[in-house]
Amino acid sequence: MQRGAAVPGIVSLRRRLFLVGMGALAIAAAAGTQDAAAESGASLPEPYASADLRRGRILFLQCVACHDLEPSGIAKVGPSLAGLPGRPAGSVAAFAYSTAMRESGLTWTAGTLDAFIERPSAVVAGTTMVFAGIAAPADRAAMVRYVFEESAKAR
Repeated sequence: MQRGAAVPGIVSLRRRLFLVGMGALAIAAAAGTQDAAAESGASLPEPYASADLRRGRILFLQCVACHDLEPSGIAKVGPSLAGLPGRPAGSVAAFAYSTAMRESGLTWTAGTLDAFIERPSAVVAGTTMVFAGIAAPADRAAMVRYVFEESAKAR
């Protein structure tokens, strides 16, 4: 058999991972259609209040390996984002933040989170968060809306 040739009846690991990821996106999109209309985003300023909540839910899938939106006694790679709106950066007691984040003086507002997820290292030089960022303003606005609305429920 040639190297790289498909074996009948066996799906490659790469293909299986792709299918699992696409399934997760489809589930998230389906779940988001029901509650997107119910969520108003009224407490957020523009452009966040009118951002696509369903899109934010889908975009947040890239964050779930490191962050939770619900209170948790168990820290992942990153801190829980529960109760994020208005919280000082570096303040979750159960998480070991970088010195840069602890001393940043930031408070999490919609604008602060937007700038941070655009390019974390530009906002907090020396952060240990390994994330390249999200370039598209509409995607960032959707992510901010989703994170703020979901994490505020945990208060």
